[in-house]
Amino acid sequence: MPALQVRDFPEDLYGELRECASVECRSIANQVIYILRDYLCAYRVKQQHEATDEGAPRFVCIEPKPKAAPCRIEPVGRRGRLQCEEERFARIEERKGLFARIHALPKFEVPDGFPDPADLVREDRDGRPSDAMLGIGA
Repeated sequence: MPALQVRDFPEDLYGELRECASVECRSIANQVIYILRDYLCAYRVKQQHEATDEGAPRFVCIEPKPKAAPCRIEPVGRRGRLQCEEERFARIEERKGLFARIHALPKFEVPDGFPDPADLVREDRDGRPSDAMLGIGA
């Protein structure tokens, strides 16, 4: 993927970009991509007007995007992560769909005398030497 580097970027503009990205629940890189896509879309509209001899419009009206949901910091793993409510709800809906697919799978019968999963885990754990876990993470 190509990388873009801008030298001598004005500090005041960078501060505004950072603030805007924070409000929109985006990283600075994602905010730059978002802004450039909107601009290039408007630029293409302007070019089309010029190509058809309709004359370029004095301004290009872009439909306003819906306001992003408020952001909040939620702990994820060892560090906090900026997360939008709409992203969270989208993941919840995705999980609901996955669980619906799982519940729609054909049912099967567990044979009589099949060991309990807890017993299998306990048997595996008890079968290991007591110092087996000491070498992990060393």
